[in-house]
Amino acid sequence: MREAAIKCYLGFAIKMRKVVYGVDGITMCYPSRKPFLVLIDKNLSDNSRSKLNAYLDKYDIPRFILDMKVLFPDRNCKAVGIQDRNLSMTIEQKLKEIENG
Repeated sequence: MREAAIKCYLGFAIKMRKVVYGVDGITMCYPSRKPFLVLIDKNLSDNSRSKLNAYLDKYDIPRFILDMKVLFPDRNCKAVGIQDRNLSMTIEQKLKEIENG
């Protein structure tokens, strides 16, 4: 049920054009357009994960590792960055609720 809420919020971000797809798309963002939250697929390769983690650590961006096939079943998407502050805070809150049970 909570995954449906996250999928809904991601849909809002997509409609607002506030989503960046892929490791290269996220790491190539200008600092003024950097994402406020990044969702990472659990199957992301080690090289891509280290490149992405270095970028996220540099700008202190929160990240969550999860199964992206649940959120994007029709896309081969390994990393998603949310560029809207309010939506990213809401998604982060929902993901923390899921982690805590």
